[in-house]
Amino acid sequence: MWWIRLLLWTLIGFTGKIQVIDEELNEQDRFIEKGQLVFRDKTYQYGSLKRGDENRYDAYLKYKANDDLQWTLLVYDSGDSDSVRYLAILSEDRIVLVMERFDHSQGGEVPIFIDTTLVLCNEEGEMINSKNLGYQYSGWYNQGYRLILRKENDVICHYDETLSEVTGSIEDVLTAERFTYQYQGEATVNHQPVDSIDLIKPGFYQIAIQEKSFSQVFNVTIEARVEGIVDGGEYTDAILIDSSGDLFLNDEPYVSMTPILKPGNYCLRIDGEGGYQERISFILHATIDNVAEGAFVTGPIRIFTNGTTVFINDYPYGNQALTKAGTYQLRVLGVNGYLQQFQFHITPEVMGVQSEREYHTPFEFFVNGEGELNGIKVSGAVEISEAGNYELNLFCADQVFETIRFSLVMPEEEQGEKTPFPIGMILFGICAVIGLVLLLKKH
Repeated sequence: MWWIRLLLWTLIGFTGKIQVIDEELNEQDRFIEKGQLVFRDKTYQYGSLKRGDENRYDAYLKYKANDDLQWTLLVYDSGDSDSVRYLAILSEDRIVLVMERFDHSQGGEVPIFIDTTLVLCNEEGEMINSKNLGYQYSGWYNQGYRLILRKENDVICHYDETLSEVTGSIEDVLTAERFTYQYQGEATVNHQPVDSIDLIKPGFYQIAIQEKSFSQVFNVTIEARVEGIVDGGEYTDAILIDSSGDLFLNDEPYVSMTPILKPGNYCLRIDGEGGYQERISFILHATIDNVAEGAFVTGPIRIFTNGTTVFINDYPYGNQALTKAGTYQLRVLGVNGYLQQFQFHITPEVMGVQSEREYHTPFEFFVNGEGELNGIKVSGAVEISEAGNYELNLFCADQVFETIRFSLVMPEEEQGEKTPFPIGMILFGICAVIGLVLLLKKH
Protein backbone atom coordinates (compact mmCIF):
# COMPACT_ATOMS: atom_id res chain seq x y z
CA MET A 1 0.00 0.00 0.00
CA TRP A 2 1.35 3.43 -0.95
CA TRP A 3 2.07 6.05 1.64
CA ILE A 4 -0.37 8.75 0.65
CA ARG A 5 -0.66 12.39 1.41
CA LEU A 6 -4.08 13.40 0.16
CA LEU A 7 -4.51 17.14 -0.36
CA LEU A 8 -7.75 18.73 -1.46
CA TRP A 9 -6.99 22.23 -2.60
CA THR A 10 -9.14 25.18 -3.50
CA LEU A 11 -7.51 26.74 -6.57
CA ILE A 12 -7.87 30.37 -7.53
CA GLY A 13 -11.04 30.59 -9.57
CA PHE A 14 -12.42 27.38 -7.99
CA THR A 15 -15.07 27.10 -5.28
CA GLY A 16 -14.82 25.46 -1.90
CA LYS A 17 -12.27 25.50 0.87
CA ILE A 18 -8.74 24.10 1.19
CA GLN A 19 -8.77 20.83 3.07
CA VAL A 20 -5.91 18.55 4.04
CA ILE A 21 -6.89 14.94 4.65
CA ASP A 22 -4.50 12.17 5.58
CA GLU A 23 -6.23 8.92 4.75
CA GLU A 24 -6.06 5.93 2.49
CA LEU A 25 -7.95 5.84 -0.77
CA ASN A 26 -11.21 4.01 -1.11
CA GLU A 27 -10.82 0.63 -2.74
CA GLN A 28 -13.29 1.70 -5.41
CA ASP A 29 -11.31 4.82 -6.38
CA ARG A 30 -9.57 4.40 -9.70
CA PHE A 31 -6.63 6.30 -11.25
CA ILE A 32 -7.02 7.25 -14.89
CA GLU A 33 -3.48 8.09 -15.95
CA LYS A 34 -3.01 10.79 -18.59
CA GLY A 35 0.77 10.82 -18.66
CA GLN A 36 4.06 10.30 -16.93
CA LEU A 37 7.23 12.39 -16.90
CA VAL A 38 10.73 11.93 -15.54
CA PHE A 39 12.57 15.13 -14.71
CA ARG A 40 15.89 15.21 -12.91
CA ASP A 41 15.55 13.05 -9.78
CA LYS A 42 11.75 12.67 -9.78
CA THR A 43 9.14 10.70 -11.66
CA TYR A 44 5.72 12.32 -12.06
CA GLN A 45 2.39 10.73 -12.93
CA TYR A 46 -0.79 12.70 -13.52
CA GLY A 47 -4.40 12.34 -14.62
CA SER A 48 -7.80 12.04 -12.97
CA LEU A 49 -9.02 10.07 -9.97
CA LYS A 50 -12.53 8.57 -10.36
CA ARG A 51 -14.29 8.58 -7.06
CA GLY A 52 -15.88 5.13 -6.59
CA ASP A 53 -19.26 4.83 -8.21
CA GLU A 54 -19.77 8.58 -8.25
CA ASN A 55 -19.85 10.39 -11.55
CA ARG A 56 -17.08 12.69 -10.29
CA TYR A 57 -13.38 13.01 -10.97
CA ASP A 58 -10.59 14.77 -9.10
CA ALA A 59 -7.28 15.88 -10.63
CA TYR A 60 -4.25 14.14 -9.20
CA LEU A 61 -0.47 14.29 -9.28
CA LYS A 62 1.84 11.60 -7.95
CA TYR A 63 5.61 11.82 -7.69
CA LYS A 64 8.48 9.84 -6.24
CA ALA A 65 12.24 9.87 -6.21
CA ASN A 66 13.65 7.86 -9.09
CA ASP A 67 15.39 5.46 -6.74
CA ASP A 68 12.39 5.07 -4.45
CA LEU A 69 9.21 2.98 -4.54
CA GLN A 70 7.14 5.28 -2.33
CA TRP A 71 4.84 7.74 -4.04
CA THR A 72 3.45 11.04 -2.78
CA LEU A 73 -0.09 11.74 -3.94
CA LEU A 74 -1.73 15.15 -4.33
CA VAL A 75 -5.39 15.48 -5.27
CA TYR A 76 -6.83 18.77 -6.51
CA ASP A 77 -10.60 19.26 -6.14
CA SER A 78 -12.66 22.24 -7.30
CA GLY A 79 -16.03 20.81 -6.57
CA ASP A 80 -16.48 19.83 -10.19
CA SER A 81 -14.88 17.01 -12.17
CA ASP A 82 -11.22 17.78 -12.69
CA SER A 83 -8.41 16.21 -14.67
CA VAL A 84 -4.72 17.00 -15.10
CA ARG A 85 -4.34 16.79 -18.85
CA TYR A 86 -0.67 17.73 -19.04
CA LEU A 87 2.37 18.45 -16.91
CA ALA A 88 5.06 20.86 -18.12
CA ILE A 89 8.43 21.82 -16.65
CA LEU A 90 8.91 25.60 -16.45
CA SER A 91 12.20 25.80 -14.52
CA GLU A 92 14.48 23.73 -12.34
CA ASP A 93 11.95 23.92 -9.50
CA ARG A 94 8.67 24.92 -11.13
CA ILE A 95 6.05 22.76 -12.81
CA VAL A 96 2.66 23.64 -14.21
CA LEU A 97 -0.41 21.44 -14.32
CA VAL A 98 -2.84 21.95 -17.20
CA MET A 99 -6.17 21.15 -15.56
CA GLU A 100 -9.59 20.93 -17.18
CA ARG A 101 -12.88 21.20 -15.32
CA PHE A 102 -16.05 19.48 -16.44
CA ASP A 103 -19.65 19.49 -15.24
CA HIS A 104 -21.14 16.02 -14.73
CA SER A 105 -24.19 17.25 -12.86
CA GLN A 106 -26.46 17.12 -15.89
CA GLY A 107 -26.31 13.36 -15.90
CA GLY A 108 -25.35 13.06 -19.55
CA GLU A 109 -22.71 10.70 -20.80
CA VAL A 110 -20.69 13.59 -22.20
CA PRO A 111 -19.58 16.06 -19.53
CA ILE A 112 -19.78 19.77 -20.21
CA PHE A 113 -16.42 21.59 -20.45
CA ILE A 114 -16.10 24.49 -18.01
CA ASP A 115 -12.57 25.90 -18.38
CA THR A 116 -8.79 25.26 -18.47
CA THR A 117 -6.71 26.36 -15.53
CA LEU A 118 -2.93 26.48 -15.25
CA VAL A 119 -1.74 25.56 -11.79
CA LEU A 120 1.86 26.62 -11.05
CA CYS A 121 3.52 24.48 -8.38
CA ASN A 122 6.91 23.81 -6.93
CA GLU A 123 8.59 20.53 -7.74
CA GLU A 124 6.64 18.83 -4.94
CA GLY A 125 3.27 19.89 -6.30
CA GLU A 126 2.55 22.64 -3.78
CA MET A 127 0.58 25.39 -5.48
CA ILE A 128 2.21 28.80 -6.02
CA ASN A 129 -0.20 30.46 -8.42
CA SER A 130 -2.89 29.69 -10.96
CA LYS A 131 -4.35 31.19 -14.10
CA ASN A 132 -7.78 30.56 -15.58
CA LEU A 133 -7.73 30.53 -19.39
CA GLY A 134 -11.36 29.71 -20.06
CA TYR A 135 -10.61 27.90 -23.29
CA GLN A 136 -10.32 24.26 -24.28
CA TYR A 137 -7.06 23.51 -26.09
CA SER A 138 -6.35 20.78 -28.58
CA GLY A 139 -2.67 20.31 -27.82
CA TRP A 140 -0.22 20.65 -24.92
CA TYR A 141 3.56 20.73 -25.34
CA ASN A 142 6.66 21.56 -23.33
CA GLN A 143 9.91 22.82 -24.82
CA GLY A 144 12.60 25.12 -23.51
CA TYR A 145 10.94 25.55 -20.09
CA ARG A 146 7.77 26.83 -21.75
CA LEU A 147 4.26 25.54 -21.80
CA ILE A 148 2.94 25.58 -25.36
CA LEU A 149 -0.79 25.35 -25.98
CA ARG A 150 -2.52 24.87 -29.32
CA LYS A 151 -6.05 26.04 -30.03
CA GLU A 152 -8.26 24.37 -32.56
CA ASN A 153 -7.48 27.06 -35.13
CA ASP A 154 -3.74 26.27 -34.74
CA VAL A 155 -3.05 29.41 -32.74
CA ILE A 156 -0.03 28.65 -30.56
CA CYS A 157 0.41 30.24 -27.12
CA HIS A 158 3.59 30.13 -25.00
CA TYR A 159 3.71 30.57 -21.21
CA ASP A 160 6.78 31.02 -19.01
CA GLU A 161 7.46 30.20 -15.34
CA THR A 162 5.35 33.15 -14.17
CA LEU A 163 2.41 32.00 -16.32
CA SER A 164 2.91 35.07 -18.50
CA GLU A 165 2.28 34.70 -22.20
CA VAL A 166 5.52 35.20 -24.13
CA THR A 167 6.73 35.29 -27.73
CA GLY A 168 6.93 32.24 -29.92
CA SER A 169 9.49 29.63 -30.88
CA ILE A 170 13.19 29.75 -30.14
CA GLU A 171 15.54 31.47 -32.57
CA ASP A 172 19.01 30.32 -33.59
CA VAL A 173 21.50 30.45 -30.74
CA LEU A 174 25.10 31.67 -30.69
CA THR A 175 26.95 31.06 -27.45
CA ALA A 176 30.31 30.20 -25.95
CA GLU A 177 28.72 28.46 -23.00
CA ARG A 178 27.29 25.04 -22.42
CA PHE A 179 23.87 24.74 -24.07
CA THR A 180 21.08 22.75 -22.47
CA TYR A 181 17.48 22.61 -23.63
CA GLN A 182 14.52 21.09 -21.85
CA TYR A 183 11.86 19.34 -23.89
CA GLN A 184 9.29 16.60 -23.93
CA GLY A 185 8.97 14.31 -26.92
CA GLU A 186 11.75 13.15 -29.20
CA ALA A 187 14.81 15.07 -30.34
CA THR A 188 17.69 14.78 -32.76
CA VAL A 189 20.98 16.66 -32.79
CA ASN A 190 22.62 16.82 -36.22
CA HIS A 191 20.13 14.13 -37.30
CA GLN A 192 21.15 11.74 -34.51
CA PRO A 193 18.54 10.72 -31.90
CA VAL A 194 19.35 11.87 -28.35
CA ASP A 195 17.85 11.32 -24.92
CA SER A 196 18.64 14.86 -23.78
CA ILE A 197 20.07 18.07 -25.17
CA ASP A 198 23.20 19.01 -23.27
CA LEU A 199 25.88 20.39 -25.59
CA ILE A 200 29.36 21.20 -24.33
CA LYS A 201 31.71 20.74 -27.27
CA PRO A 202 32.08 23.66 -29.70
CA GLY A 203 30.39 23.11 -33.00
CA PHE A 204 27.50 23.71 -35.37
CA TYR A 205 24.35 21.91 -34.28
CA GLN A 206 20.93 21.47 -35.81
CA ILE A 207 18.31 20.57 -33.24
CA ALA A 208 14.93 19.10 -34.16
CA ILE A 209 12.25 18.36 -31.55
CA GLN A 210 8.96 16.57 -32.19
CA GLU A 211 6.26 16.24 -29.54
CA LYS A 212 3.10 14.76 -30.96
CA SER A 213 1.98 17.22 -33.64
CA PHE A 214 4.25 20.08 -32.55
CA SER A 215 7.81 20.45 -33.85
CA GLN A 216 10.66 22.92 -33.72
CA VAL A 217 13.92 23.08 -35.67
CA PHE A 218 16.68 25.53 -34.81
CA ASN A 219 20.45 25.90 -34.98
CA VAL A 220 22.94 26.28 -32.17
CA THR A 221 26.54 27.44 -32.60
CA ILE A 222 28.81 26.91 -29.62
CA GLU A 223 31.99 28.88 -30.04
CA ALA A 224 35.15 27.53 -28.47
CA ARG A 225 35.97 28.84 -25.04
CA VAL A 226 39.68 29.65 -24.95
CA GLU A 227 41.61 30.92 -21.95
CA GLY A 228 45.32 31.67 -21.78
CA ILE A 229 45.89 33.10 -25.28
CA VAL A 230 44.35 35.49 -27.80
CA ASP A 231 44.74 35.53 -31.54
CA GLY A 232 47.89 37.44 -32.47
CA GLY A 233 49.13 37.44 -28.89
CA GLU A 234 52.83 37.51 -28.01
CA TYR A 235 54.08 36.05 -24.75
CA THR A 236 57.32 35.60 -22.83
CA ASP A 237 56.23 33.29 -19.99
CA ALA A 238 55.18 29.66 -20.20
CA ILE A 239 51.66 29.33 -21.63
CA LEU A 240 48.76 27.23 -20.34
CA ILE A 241 45.80 26.97 -22.72
CA ASP A 242 42.42 25.96 -21.34
CA SER A 243 39.98 25.21 -24.13
CA SER A 244 37.14 22.93 -25.10
CA GLY A 245 37.02 20.93 -28.30
CA ASP A 246 39.58 18.73 -30.01
CA LEU A 247 42.86 20.64 -29.82
CA PHE A 248 45.84 20.59 -32.16
CA LEU A 249 48.98 22.69 -31.65
CA ASN A 250 50.89 23.15 -34.91
CA ASP A 251 48.85 20.19 -36.21
CA GLU A 252 49.90 17.93 -33.31
CA PRO A 253 47.35 16.77 -30.70
CA TYR A 254 47.36 19.02 -27.66
CA VAL A 255 45.90 18.34 -24.20
CA SER A 256 44.33 21.34 -22.52
CA MET A 257 46.45 22.90 -19.72
CA THR A 258 49.68 21.29 -20.91
CA PRO A 259 52.47 23.90 -20.43
CA ILE A 260 54.01 25.33 -23.60
CA LEU A 261 57.64 26.09 -22.81
CA LYS A 262 59.64 26.26 -26.03
CA PRO A 263 59.72 29.56 -27.92
CA GLY A 264 58.10 29.47 -31.30
CA ASN A 265 55.37 30.41 -33.73
CA TYR A 266 52.24 28.51 -32.77
CA CYS A 267 48.82 27.89 -34.22
CA LEU A 268 46.11 26.34 -32.05
CA ARG A 269 43.42 24.60 -34.06
CA ILE A 270 40.11 23.79 -32.39
CA ASP A 271 37.89 21.20 -34.07
CA GLY A 272 34.27 20.81 -33.09
CA GLU A 273 31.04 19.22 -34.21
CA GLY A 274 29.40 19.78 -37.56
CA GLY A 275 32.57 20.96 -39.30
CA TYR A 276 33.33 23.67 -36.75
CA GLN A 277 36.95 24.83 -36.77
CA GLU A 278 38.78 27.78 -35.25
CA ARG A 279 42.45 28.80 -35.45
CA ILE A 280 44.37 31.03 -33.05
CA SER A 281 47.92 32.11 -33.85
CA PHE A 282 50.32 33.33 -31.18
CA ILE A 283 54.05 33.66 -30.43
CA LEU A 284 56.00 32.52 -27.40
CA HIS A 285 59.20 34.54 -27.37
CA ALA A 286 62.53 33.18 -26.19
CA THR A 287 63.84 34.12 -22.78
CA ILE A 288 67.44 35.40 -22.99
CA ASP A 289 69.41 36.12 -19.83
CA ASN A 290 72.52 38.32 -19.30
CA VAL A 291 72.28 40.19 -22.61
CA ALA A 292 69.79 42.27 -24.55
CA GLU A 293 69.52 43.82 -27.99
CA GLY A 294 72.14 46.53 -28.51
CA ALA A 295 73.53 46.07 -25.01
CA PHE A 296 77.11 46.94 -24.05
CA VAL A 297 78.32 44.43 -21.50
CA THR A 298 81.61 43.72 -19.76
CA GLY A 299 83.06 40.29 -20.33
CA PRO A 300 83.26 37.53 -19.59
CA ILE A 301 79.56 36.64 -19.92
CA ARG A 302 77.46 33.50 -20.34
CA ILE A 303 74.16 33.62 -22.20
CA PHE A 304 71.25 31.42 -21.10
CA THR A 305 68.15 30.89 -23.23
CA ASN A 306 65.33 28.40 -23.72
CA GLY A 307 65.72 28.43 -27.49
CA THR A 308 65.93 25.12 -29.32
CA THR A 309 69.17 26.17 -31.08
CA VAL A 310 71.49 29.12 -30.43
CA PHE A 311 74.18 30.65 -32.67
CA ILE A 312 76.82 33.29 -31.93
CA ASN A 313 78.27 34.84 -35.08
CA ASP A 314 76.90 31.84 -37.04
CA TYR A 315 78.63 29.30 -34.78
CA PRO A 316 76.67 26.99 -32.46
CA TYR A 317 76.70 28.27 -28.91
CA GLY A 318 76.47 26.15 -25.78
CA ASN A 319 76.60 28.55 -22.82
CA GLN A 320 80.37 28.87 -22.80
CA ALA A 321 81.88 32.11 -21.48
CA LEU A 322 82.42 34.93 -23.99
CA THR A 323 85.50 36.95 -23.09
CA LYS A 324 86.80 38.66 -26.20
CA ALA A 325 85.67 42.24 -26.72
CA GLY A 326 83.77 42.93 -29.89
CA THR A 327 80.37 42.97 -31.61
CA TYR A 328 78.38 39.73 -31.56
CA GLN A 329 75.35 38.53 -33.52
CA LEU A 330 73.04 36.32 -31.45
CA ARG A 331 70.46 34.09 -33.14
CA VAL A 332 67.94 32.07 -31.13
CA LEU A 333 65.82 29.55 -33.02
CA GLY A 334 62.52 28.05 -31.87
CA VAL A 335 59.52 26.05 -33.00
CA ASN A 336 57.98 26.40 -36.44
CA GLY A 337 60.50 28.82 -37.94
CA TYR A 338 60.74 31.11 -34.93
CA LEU A 339 63.85 33.34 -34.97
CA GLN A 340 64.98 36.06 -32.61
CA GLN A 341 68.26 37.78 -33.42
CA PHE A 342 70.12 40.89 -32.36
CA GLN A 343 73.57 42.37 -31.83
CA PHE A 344 75.29 43.06 -28.55
CA HIS A 345 78.76 44.23 -27.63
CA ILE A 346 81.40 43.13 -25.16
CA THR A 347 83.22 46.33 -24.31
CA PRO A 348 87.00 46.57 -24.72
CA GLU A 349 89.24 46.87 -21.71
CA VAL A 350 92.91 47.49 -21.03
CA MET A 351 95.04 46.02 -18.28
CA GLY A 352 98.41 47.35 -17.14
CA VAL A 353 98.02 51.05 -17.88
CA GLN A 354 95.94 53.88 -16.46
CA SER A 355 94.86 57.15 -17.95
CA GLU A 356 96.69 60.36 -17.01
CA ARG A 357 99.59 58.46 -15.49
CA GLU A 358 103.31 59.06 -15.93
CA TYR A 359 105.53 56.01 -16.02
CA HIS A 360 109.32 56.01 -15.49
CA THR A 361 110.33 52.56 -16.65
CA PRO A 362 109.46 50.58 -19.77
CA PHE A 363 106.36 48.44 -19.25
CA GLU A 364 103.81 46.26 -21.03
CA PHE A 365 100.00 46.40 -21.04
CA PHE A 366 97.27 44.22 -22.58
CA VAL A 367 94.33 45.31 -24.77
CA ASN A 368 91.21 43.10 -24.91
CA GLY A 369 89.65 44.27 -28.14
CA GLU A 370 90.74 46.66 -30.83
CA GLY A 371 92.68 49.87 -30.19
CA GLU A 372 94.95 52.49 -31.69
CA LEU A 373 98.11 53.66 -29.98
CA ASN A 374 99.16 57.03 -31.39
CA GLY A 375 97.26 56.10 -34.57
CA ILE A 376 98.72 52.59 -34.87
CA LYS A 377 96.34 49.65 -34.45
CA VAL A 378 97.11 47.48 -31.48
CA SER A 379 95.59 44.44 -29.79
CA GLY A 380 96.74 42.01 -27.19
CA ALA A 381 100.12 42.64 -25.53
CA VAL A 382 101.71 46.05 -26.19
CA GLU A 383 105.30 47.02 -25.07
CA ILE A 384 106.19 50.61 -24.21
CA SER A 385 109.97 51.23 -24.10
CA GLU A 386 110.45 54.65 -25.68
CA ALA A 387 109.90 57.80 -23.71
CA GLY A 388 107.10 60.00 -24.91
CA ASN A 389 103.41 60.88 -24.70
CA TYR A 390 100.90 58.24 -25.71
CA GLU A 391 97.19 58.20 -26.57
CA LEU A 392 95.37 54.86 -26.64
CA ASN A 393 91.89 54.76 -28.19
CA LEU A 394 89.72 51.69 -27.54
CA PHE A 395 86.99 50.99 -30.12
CA CYS A 396 83.56 49.37 -29.76
CA ALA A 397 80.83 49.25 -32.43
CA ASP A 398 83.05 51.25 -34.77
CA GLN A 399 83.25 54.13 -32.32
CA VAL A 400 85.78 55.29 -29.76
CA PHE A 401 84.66 53.71 -26.55
CA GLU A 402 87.45 54.98 -24.25
CA THR A 403 90.60 57.09 -24.52
CA ILE A 404 93.60 56.56 -22.26
CA ARG A 405 96.45 59.08 -22.20
CA PHE A 406 99.77 58.36 -20.48
CA SER A 407 103.48 59.09 -20.83
CA LEU A 408 106.85 57.38 -20.33
CA VAL A 409 109.58 59.62 -18.86
CA MET A 410 113.06 58.19 -18.06
CA PRO A 411 116.38 59.80 -16.74
CA GLU A 412 118.99 60.37 -19.48
CA GLU A 413 121.32 57.67 -18.21
CA GLU A 414 118.42 55.24 -18.43
CA GLN A 415 117.29 56.24 -21.86
CA GLY A 416 119.66 53.65 -23.39
CA GLU A 417 123.48 53.11 -23.07
CA LYS A 418 125.67 55.17 -25.63
CA THR A 419 128.40 53.30 -27.56
CA PRO A 420 131.87 54.79 -26.69
CA PHE A 421 133.98 56.20 -29.53
CA PRO A 422 136.58 53.44 -30.58
CA ILE A 423 139.83 55.49 -30.18
CA GLY A 424 141.96 52.46 -29.15
CA MET A 425 140.88 50.55 -32.19
CA ILE A 426 141.80 53.51 -34.38
CA LEU A 427 145.31 53.83 -32.83
CA PHE A 428 145.82 50.09 -33.12
CA GLY A 429 144.88 50.28 -36.77
CA ILE A 430 147.28 53.15 -37.44
CA CYS A 431 150.15 51.29 -35.79
CA ALA A 432 149.38 48.18 -37.78
CA VAL A 433 149.47 50.12 -41.05
CA ILE A 434 152.81 51.84 -40.22
CA GLY A 435 154.39 48.51 -39.27
CA LEU A 436 153.24 46.96 -42.51
CA VAL A 437 154.78 49.83 -44.58
CA LEU A 438 158.16 49.56 -42.83
CA LEU A 439 158.19 45.83 -43.34
CA LEU A 440 157.59 46.19 -47.05
CA LYS A 441 160.40 48.78 -47.42
CA LYS A 442 162.92 46.33 -45.96
CA HIS A 443 162.11 43.83 -48.62
